[in-house]
Amino acid sequence: MPKDSESRASSTEEKELRELERLLSKLATEGALEFPIPEAIVRAHEKTFSPDTEQRLWATIQADDQIRQRLKAARKSAFHGGLSFPELIGKLRTQAGLSVGQVAQALRLPPGDLQAIEEGRVDPLQLATETMADMMETFSLRLSVLEQSLKLALARRTIRAQLSPPSARTAGKISLREYGRALDDVASFLAEEDDEISQATLPHEYLEQLETSLKRRGRDDLV
Repeated sequence: MPKDSESRASSTEEKELRELERLLSKLATEGALEFPIPEAIVRAHEKTFSPDTEQRLWATIQADDQIRQRLKAARKSAFHGGLSFPELIGKLRTQAGLSVGQVAQALRLPPGDLQAIEEGRVDPLQLATETMADMMETFSLRLSVLEQSLKLALARRTIRAQLSPPSARTAGKISLREYGRALDDVASFLAEEDDEISQATLPHEYLEQLETSLKRRGRDDLV
């Protein structure tokens, strides 16, 4: 088989495995999946399986489900009002006692990417719709909670951009990182005091795409 054909076949198989994994994850979340994986599902995807695929998939699903359950429990026990999206996922991960690497594995993201999101170095609105939907599923975030956290992040960013950058004299006494954190705190305070959050608007199509993606996955509970 030519290399390009092999590459396409491998890509197709990988896509099918991801879809199957998503299905199994949904069943596990609903408590409807038992070991071994239901025979009907195995037969429907038997051409995709290598001899150890079933065991590998099950182990992955179990590990991912444990992470999701811990994050869900953290969300129920932690107050998430007044938190921007980066702060929210960081707090829930910490509250659940999970490492960046563990959650990144469940999200199929490089740990560095998740770290950058938590630290606010990535604009959440620039994340692919499917990536954000994955995060909502993994962290058990309803669309309304996500929307509020994104609005807060947007309001803070707007105010933060209006604040003066550090001067040369200031930079010599305080590290740029500490100065940046101080500005972030000021921006957070001003965003809430000036009611900037209620004025922040998110792209309507972004929320619509997220809602469509979640419904397609059967996650109406998050809409």
